[in-house]
Amino acid sequence: MYPLLLGLFLAISTYAFTKYVEKPLVEQEYIGDYQLNLIDTAYDAEAILFYIDQSAKYAADQSLYDLGKQGGGIDCRTYNGTSLWSHLCFPDYIENYKDRIGRNLISYFDFYPDRDLPKHNYEFVIDKSKVRGIALKPLILSIKSNKGNVIGKYAIKPSFSIDTGVDIGDIFSDLKFYVLDSEINGRESILAKTSACLSQKADPLWVCIKKASEHFEAVTDGYSVDFKQIGGSIYGFDISVNKKIMAHSSEDFETRIRDMVISFAIDFSQIFPVEVAQESQPADITEA
Repeated sequence: MYPLLLGLFLAISTYAFTKYVEKPLVEQEYIGDYQLNLIDTAYDAEAILFYIDQSAKYAADQSLYDLGKQGGGIDCRTYNGTSLWSHLCFPDYIENYKDRIGRNLISYFDFYPDRDLPKHNYEFVIDKSKVRGIALKPLILSIKSNKGNVIGKYAIKPSFSIDTGVDIGDIFSDLKFYVLDSEINGRESILAKTSACLSQKADPLWVCIKKASEHFEAVTDGYSVDFKQIGGSIYGFDISVNKKIMAHSSEDFETRIRDMVISFAIDFSQIFPVEVAQESQPADITEA
């Protein structure tokens, strides 16, 4: 009874897991060799899927870091490579995030030994902190005999789903609201607070930005801001959003846990009178 059940199980497994079987080869095989080779191929497939999952985690974190350095992307005007935010243009951070994940994933795939993993094979879906990579085509593995001949094919779909712990939609919506848009319930944006300060004609631009930044820190959840004048009426902002990610930086050439920082700039001459916006901050200012 048990030998019969075992034989039936092996026969069903062979049929279920094999994409198709090529023309039988004329060679001597021991009983069970084909099934063992099938199992070895299944182990190889599991190793590939594990590598893809781990690569996706690293690629997503690195993409969060890259996206932050670009202020969500460079869709709009830039100044020395820094994205300029305004009411007229705000980066398409979701599409830019997907693009970065795809690029970083390919760089990890290049290191997989003895096999070319499929590139440009994913449709990415971002759902809050989750990243799903939906494989467009299956990955086909060859089942080989003990003599190295191909005796079948094994197909897997290398899709993945990971949780980064970082909801970029929530973060960038917050920043757009508290930097550019809000003017309600005492939670005015950095732009609105700066404008109100300048209208009193008591403080220079950099002081008004400092006061607005302090207000921003008070009304957001654990966010902190540094700013500096980077050219004329253009001020750069680095906003830490209270998230940790694993990422490599070209500044120190290290891969380690880092604070996630969103970097961008605002050209105040596009918002306020030029004669006001072009006032220079003191050379010794170093803090927000």
